[in-house]
Amino acid sequence: MKEFAHDPLEEHLTLRPAVTADAAMVFAWRNLPSVVEAASQKGVIAWEEHHGWFAASLRSDARQIFIIHSGGQPAGQIRFDWEGSGQAQVSIYLHPRFTGRGLGVKAIQAGCLKIAQATGVVRVLAWVREDNTPSQSAFRKAGFVRSDPGEVRPGLLCLEFMQAAAPRELIHHPS
Repeated sequence: MKEFAHDPLEEHLTLRPAVTADAAMVFAWRNLPSVVEAASQKGVIAWEEHHGWFAASLRSDARQIFIIHSGGQPAGQIRFDWEGSGQAQVSIYLHPRFTGRGLGVKAIQAGCLKIAQATGVVRVLAWVREDNTPSQSAFRKAGFVRSDPGEVRPGLLCLEFMQAAAPRELIHHPS
């Protein structure tokens, strides 16, 4: 019988709120070529712009940034921006060495459920570039479906989290 090597990066996913000390790490991730290429806002971000944005984001009541950890190692970030009326927008990126393993799908599901439980958000939208099929696939596997929010963003596709479409083992119902 063939044995498969144990990959400790796959064993445990956690999300923790971002802190000021994460600014440089998130900045480095955001400017990785693979992240820049997949981002809805292309282009490298300057440190001064990122630093100001990150500090304001941590102070904001309308935004929550989580650092994704896999096997105890920082792997990426997922962000939620509240848009009012029980609605939030999600954005995620992973360091390239953590992609292609389903970690993004798990982080999206965990983040959406965490935000829904903590804040009462009932609708989570993701705006994904039309040519970014890996991100579209991750969001769909996480329980998102195509949505028509009544707004058009050229080159972007809107997907909406549907809790009923998420795998049952991820939906926690308190006893």
